[in-house]
Amino acid sequence: MSLAFGHIHSPTTDSLYSSNKWLPNAPVNPRMTGIAKLTTVDATPSGVTSVRLLSKADAAAAVVASTGCTTEDAERESVFVVYESGKRVIISSLGSTLDKVDIGGLRKTVGSAVAKLKSLKAKEASFLVPSIDGVSLAKVAEVIAHSATLHNYAFDKYLTGDKVPVLLENIYLSFESVASSGEVAAAKEAARVQAVLSESVIFCRDLGNDRADELHPEKLEQVARAVANEMGAQIHVVKGQELVDQGLHLLAAVGQCARYPPRYIEIFHKGDPEHPEDVLMVLGKGITYDTGGLNIKGTGFMENMHMDMCGSAASLSSALACYRLGVKRNIVFVVAVAENAIGSLAYKPKSIIKSHKGLTVEIGNTDAEGRLVLADALSLCQQRHKPHTIIDMATLTGACIIALGEYAAGLFTNNAALSAALVKAGEKRGERLHPMPIFPEHREEIKSSSMSDLVSTGAGRYGGACTAAAFLENFIGGTPAKNSRVATGGEDGASKDEAGKTPAWAHIDLAGPAMYSKTRGFMPEGSTGFAVQTIYEYVIAAPAGALPEDEKKRF
Repeated sequence: MSLAFGHIHSPTTDSLYSSNKWLPNAPVNPRMTGIAKLTTVDATPSGVTSVRLLSKADAAAAVVASTGCTTEDAERESVFVVYESGKRVIISSLGSTLDKVDIGGLRKTVGSAVAKLKSLKAKEASFLVPSIDGVSLAKVAEVIAHSATLHNYAFDKYLTGDKVPVLLENIYLSFESVASSGEVAAAKEAARVQAVLSESVIFCRDLGNDRADELHPEKLEQVARAVANEMGAQIHVVKGQELVDQGLHLLAAVGQCARYPPRYIEIFHKGDPEHPEDVLMVLGKGITYDTGGLNIKGTGFMENMHMDMCGSAASLSSALACYRLGVKRNIVFVVAVAENAIGSLAYKPKSIIKSHKGLTVEIGNTDAEGRLVLADALSLCQQRHKPHTIIDMATLTGACIIALGEYAAGLFTNNAALSAALVKAGEKRGERLHPMPIFPEHREEIKSSSMSDLVSTGAGRYGGACTAAAFLENFIGGTPAKNSRVATGGEDGASKDEAGKTPAWAHIDLAGPAMYSKTRGFMPEGSTGFAVQTIYEYVIAAPAGALPEDEKKRF
């Protein structure tokens, strides 16, 4: 029996990527129309290169038997190409013994095998799923599927001729070595889920890697409409003058100088129509290019800012994953989209702008634009849908990269249960989130202006990721008010909703892990697709209904 996974997008989705103003004859990127087809099989198909994951001793013995080399030579390398009965076999060493293999080591070993396959220009391969002591067969299959599909990636949309890389088109997971195990059915299902998740991650990567002349606010709206169309979901868009008319002045201001108007976009996945009150919100920052505005970024800091929309890419890709995997939760996926451009119409430092919630904001720095678009989006979505749990994702601050490097996202929350659940979800899918604080002093910095309710930036450069989170906290809970002074939050920044409760909220600053400066493991240089798998894992595990609020912190 075999099960084939992978999704072929509709022609509507494909057409979004077929035109480019600057490169009219560029081919459609094949990565945009799906990933390598992943199939689970009971035995490796004839003629397909097999990949055997063995202990160091077993790998060396197999290499010696096939090549006649010495054991010492065989143990020197971790990946080998041998021929058995005329068939090409990749042998990859998992470590000294299988009972000492951890999940990270398994991912690395599979990645090394994929690298070897790509160097051989192989188009298909079969990974023999091994039994590993202490690890369920389902987890082994999931990790192999994860590593094989996500290592098999290149952003090749703009490559031609010999520069186009040869990637695997078919990946098989063979259970021939564990055929008698009662765990095979669960392992095949785990591989199926991972295949869909990997496809969503690759979709996210491609959106993040595309250039701003192509993927501008108008095109991102088209992408969102195609996503909603596939999902059969409601989409709501507010853009241009409508933003001003509806009071989203912060979002409007950030994008008012750009060629394409800014916009608020939401897609409502109604996975549990019987419980319409049980609503979660997933919001992504969608700055399609960030010059810094009038506080212009310097050379070395602006060049990769086509990826400043990775939060929105993660939100849209999470929506696809949840739909394709049949998640039975009500989730509003939101993107706040703008281009932070430079020109005579650009918004200015020290401007005081009224937010959708009614709070007035003094602009401390026009390069701190992401928190402004998120603030208005948070307010409008809460007014429309009253979610009990809110997760926002943004490439928000360089300060978070200074604190954590590219190795983890900063996690700021007002709810300990939500924090623990997101960390656990990330760990399961190989995405690291690290809890970060919002101290009373960070909140005081955001409320330090004598002429407005809030200031958009902290008093200095220190703790920038924390003061950014403290700013966003003011837009959690409560309702928009005509009098800005009425809408101010309590000591913790957030305010109560009509029922007297504050939504559980998490802010994920993914500036580091969403945009890698170089390839590390299954995370490629450029856009990584970070957080898509974490969001999926969280929403399928989260309990229905609102989370209990934390006790008030005294310090």
